Formats: sequence, structure tokens, C-alpha cells
Amino acid sequence: MTFDLYLKVDHELYEPFEAHCASNRMHKCQVIYQKAYTPVIYELSPPVVYYQSITSLWFNPKATTNLIRDLPSDEMSFLNAKVGGTLIDYEERVDFDDNYGNWNWNYVIGQVGDVMPNTSYPLSMMWEVGKAGIQEQMATKCSYDNQTCYMSKAVPVIFSQSSNVGFTTGGQSLTVKGWGFNTPNITATVDGQNCTVTSYQKDQFTCDVPPKANISTVDVPHIGAGGMRRTLVNSSQSTNNNFVWFHNIESTSDSAWTRTESLSMEFMTPNNEGSRLANILKGWFKAPATARYRFYMACDDICKLFLDHESGSSSNKTQILRVVRGSSHKDYWSRQDGETRISDWVNMTAGQHYYIEGHQAEALHGDHLSVAVEIEQTEMVGHMQAMREVQRF
Repeated sequence: MTFDLYLKVDHELYEPFEAHCASNRMHKCQVIYQKAYTPVIYELSPPVVYYQSITSLWFNPKATTNLIRDLPSDEMSFLNAKVGGTLIDYEERVDFDDNYGNWNWNYVIGQVGDVMPNTSYPLSMMWEVGKAGIQEQMATKCSYDNQTCYMSKAVPVIFSQSSNVGFTTGGQSLTVKGWGFNTPNITATVDGQNCTVTSYQKDQFTCDVPPKANISTVDVPHIGAGGMRRTLVNSSQSTNNNFVWFHNIESTSDSAWTRTESLSMEFMTPNNEGSRLANILKGWFKAPATARYRFYMACDDICKLFLDHESGSSSNKTQILRVVRGSSHKDYWSRQDGETRISDWVNMTAGQHYYIEGHQAEALHGDHLSVAVEIEQTEMVGHMQAMREVQRF
């Protein structure tokens, strides 16, 4: 049988979709297509990952959870999720008790496995009903100039080095441990000096430190690689009701508080990570264009944003935004509470680095912090992102 057929299916389809044959053949065939049982991936957050980093996968199970019955205690509602071909480990964070709302945004937090560096990786999520679809427009992230786009990419990571002290005479052999070094294309620098790589493997490399004319300058800001220094403060175990808040977020006086440092690949923290938590994120924003910028911030419960208006300096940070009412995750436009979540405009120069710092604290239940940026440049058109003016970083 030969017939004309046109079929168009939307990822957000709620009801059965009917597509019929050409009008002169209606009595011979009919196609009914329904995607109620095809989950959809929205995005990976952060989309830039590295070995053992933490990331959140946002998805919509649609009606798939209606099919799940009597799940064993050692299994999840979905089978697996991957960055490229590398599994994301959910063993410590997800089990059979975790429920996901039908036709709603949901997320799972997991740890990335032994992924190797790559500029672009696909995402996948497998369920009993099959592989999830992908909302490509939302999952795809692009650079400011629209030249580099990806759903996820992996970068190498450094965990430690054999020494942090050397000599101006050079000659020291330095071993750097981490992940993603199984390539001869490694360029290493130590205090601005090229360090000649002598050996490499996937979890470490060795290089020879050259001489340097002058001793190193210490106690000054250094602009490093991509990412932000994240300090997670957990005050939930405090026995004297001394919980972390704005006035004491940097205090170390309570021994019951725990502080954990990590490298965050975006100006955002995981959603609903715990209770009585606070976060401090510090880093440098490299302006992609000479233009005016303003910053957006959403959090639960309260948060502050600081910026040093002088490039290369971190000693004169000033508060540019303060939010004292919680909102939903990434809800920068919430207006019903009268709270302003957008900073004033700031002038920045292309290629310059500006110190930026965010504080967040919460009392009970939901916690999160997210910061985005708007770049005033009217001549930029045709960007991959529909809302190109407000960019995550």
C-alpha cells in the first residue's frame, strides 16, 4: 500500500495525536501517535562537567511513572543517565522512594563518572519504556558569539600537585594529579612560566619547572581556569541553635558547622540540597564584549551579590544586589512579592576579568542560588538561545 502521510509530533503532547492519510484514501488507513510515555530531558546543570563532579539532570517523565509498579528497593524509577557514554552515579542520592511528578519538571542529582575531556557530548536517559527524548532548544548551550554549542562538555580537572613551593633556579619535577591527561596536548604553566611536560597518563602528568627571574608574588588575587570556588556551610548539626545567616556566614567560631569546598562550573547551587545550609561562591567574570551588564539573582531564603567594578581587583567588592525573599529555582522575574532580583547596569570592557561573589543562606526546607547576566548589545541577532539576553554562567 502506498499513501501520502504527514506526521508532526510535539514533545509536550498531552493528548493522542491523530494523523490521517490523504483525503481520497481515508478509508484505507489511519495513524494514531501518542508520546505520553516518552520522557523528555530538559537540560544538564551544570552542562560543563569533570570526573567526580556533581550535576543535576532536569527532565519530565510525562505519564511514564504510571507504568512503574512494585519497584525493588535497590532500583530507581529510571534505568540510567549518561553524559556521552559515561554513567552518572545516583547510588548515594536516588532510590525507589524518590517520586517524580507526571508532566512536571523534575531533577536528579548525581556524580559524573570517569568521563574524558570532550568539547561536546550528547545526553541520554533510559527508562523501561525506552530512551527519553531531548528538548534540544533548552538542552543546548551556546557561547556568547554563538560559535560553540553543546548539550554537555567535559574538561580535565586537577586535584593535587606534588609541591606548591619551588625555587627561582627551577629544575623541579612537578607531578600533577587529577583526570583527563591522556593526551600529548598539555600546556602547563607554573606562576606564569611554561612547565615542560615529560610524561602523562589519564590521572596525572609530570613536568619540569623552569627558572624564574623573580620570586613569586603571594597574597594577591590570581585568575585561574573556568569555574567558581564554592564553599558549602552546613549548620544543621549545631546544638545551640546557632544557624548560619548573613551576619555569620564567614564565621568559623562554631565547631559544629562543617565547611566543604568544591569547584562549581556555573554560578548556581543544586536545588533542595538540605536544611540550614549556606553557600559562598567566588570567581571572576570575563566580559565577552564592551557593553553594559546587569545581573539577575534568585535564591531561597536570602542572598547577596557582590562585584568589584575594577578589573583584576578583588579588594573593593561592593554589594550590587540583595534579595530577602525566597523564590522558585531560577525565578529571576518573580514580582508578586515586590522584591527586586535585577541589579543596576554596570559597564565592563571586553576581555577583562571582574571579581564576583555570591552569598546564600536558608533556614528550613528548599535551598538554592542562581545568578544570570544580561548583556546590552542590540546588534547581536540569531543566537541559539531564544532568550539570549539573559545568560547563565
